[in-house]
Amino acid sequence: RIPCAACLVSCLASMDPMGGDIPIEREYLTHDISILKYVEEDDFHYKGMVRNRTAKEIQQGIKAMMKALADFAHPVYILHGADDHVCNPQGASFIHDKIRSKVKLLKLYDGMYHEIFNEMEREMVFKDVVQFMQSQEMKLL
Repeated sequence: RIPCAACLVSCLASMDPMGGDIPIEREYLTHDISILKYVEEDDFHYKGMVRNRTAKEIQQGIKAMMKALADFAHPVYILHGADDHVCNPQGASFIHDKIRSKVKLLKLYDGMYHEIFNEMEREMVFKDVVQFMQSQEMKLL
């Protein structure tokens, strides 16, 4: 069965693919005001609503990913802002629990929004990523 919201998105994408009414709330992307200002002034940064076709493609991508989770067995470091208002952080926990990787690490960054690489504490995030990659380097050789 297709949930009501998924069915609605599919219908809207078929009838009006370029239409859309889901706002992108930029204030929940990052706490870094300079990044938000840059995004607002950047002519190449999309500032409209999420289009119906985009929402449908996201849904299809999520559905495909869900089917593939149990087969994923590579080392993985899942990072997510614990205060993300764009994507529910519980999704990161769900992915962590479903993949069969023996080497998997989940890190929820308290106080961070959606774009953790653009947050005020981004250097800590970069450091954590590098540390994880270095911990796996010798195992891959």
